[in-house]
Amino acid sequence: MSTEEPRYPFVHVRANREEEELLSYELFELGALGVEIRDQTTLLKTELGELTLIASFADVESAEAAVDALGSDRAHLSFVIGDDFLDEWKRFFKPTRIGERIVIRPSWECFDPEPSDLVLVIDPGRAFGTGLHESTRLVIRCLEKLDLDGIKLLDLGTGSGVLSIAALLLGARCAVANDIDPDAIEVALENAASNGVADRFEGYVQEKPEFKERFPLVLANIESRVLIPLAQEIASTVAEGGTLILSGLLRDEAEKIEAAYPDFERVAIEQEKDWIALVFKRRASAS
Repeated sequence: MSTEEPRYPFVHVRANREEEELLSYELFELGALGVEIRDQTTLLKTELGELTLIASFADVESAEAAVDALGSDRAHLSFVIGDDFLDEWKRFFKPTRIGERIVIRPSWECFDPEPSDLVLVIDPGRAFGTGLHESTRLVIRCLEKLDLDGIKLLDLGTGSGVLSIAALLLGARCAVANDIDPDAIEVALENAASNGVADRFEGYVQEKPEFKERFPLVLANIESRVLIPLAQEIASTVAEGGTLILSGLLRDEAEKIEAAYPDFERVAIEQEKDWIALVFKRRASAS
């Protein structure tokens, strides 16, 4: 019987303050379960530069892929040895109120909801979207302000499925979701089941949006480097008069995003720190 202790992978990334938000987002996109930020003010100091981002990963393969994506000149892999870490990291994931009604909690935490609360059970895992990142929270706040009763929505780049599930709990009839990552769709389907909405959730693996149907509400919490090149494909999924919510954006990207979607009028903006979510309405076509 083997007595070798398990090893848990972490990626350390050297960064400056201006890169903190974007690199955190990118690490989550690359599969990080969580991201810790260290600088000279934190209990554990950075040793690499102005600050260090330390991301935990579920397996060595995904951690190595993240190092390759970020570059070995600024990122390196390390390991925590032993199982004490398993319970230790859970301390950082607590029930979190995202908006007025939506609360996200991990499965191991209890939460006493208010009568109007809607509680999503989402564990950190193999797909982006635990409610920890600003871009996710911003979209959920946008959703809370909409009348979703009975609508069918499209969630592009669904990740964990958290946005679709939130919309379904807020009254949407059905959610259709896609992602380029098969693991993400698998996780999203599992999360839909654990939140009691599996019968109203559909997930598809796609490189680009491939839907003939047009939807009254479309969500895309991705990044400008995807939202701009795919603007035509994304725009084509929105019904006339429909709503498009775009997130994963920094505040200085608003102007170029609006330029990429000329058939849409911006009707609202949500902001948290340097991150924004833009709410658009599709203009009526000229008769």
